[in-house]
Amino acid sequence: MPAGATSGQTDASGEFSVTFTSDTAGQVTGHASTSVLVGGLTLDRETDGLANNSDDAVKTFVDAKIIIDPDGTNEVSDNHTFTASVWVDDGTGTDADGEMGTFDRVAAGTDVTIDLANSNGAINVP
Repeated sequence: MPAGATSGQTDASGEFSVTFTSDTAGQVTGHASTSVLVGGLTLDRETDGLANNSDDAVKTFVDAKIIIDPDGTNEVSDNHTFTASVWVDDGTGTDADGEMGTFDRVAAGTDVTIDLANSNGAINVP
């Protein structure tokens, strides 16, 4: 659904819903407004946080990624280390660590599993 207004009519419960998603991390703000006829008067209302109206609704979409490297070629019995790096985008649009854009490194203590699969005759010995 493109950005902009989506309008319709309320259901029997007085509700109107819009369903959406995002392909990227960030925030989508929903602002609602209505003009309702009550006792011969037209009342204009919006989600502005004033009087009995709520504030706008904010949906935050988040993302994460994991990177493992380096590839390499080693002599038999030489050690090789794979390092997995885990990154998160908390949807705020900020870059807290100055690398990888809005993806930031996760906190120490985040669980990671590296599975080693043998092929072409090699047998890993952790």
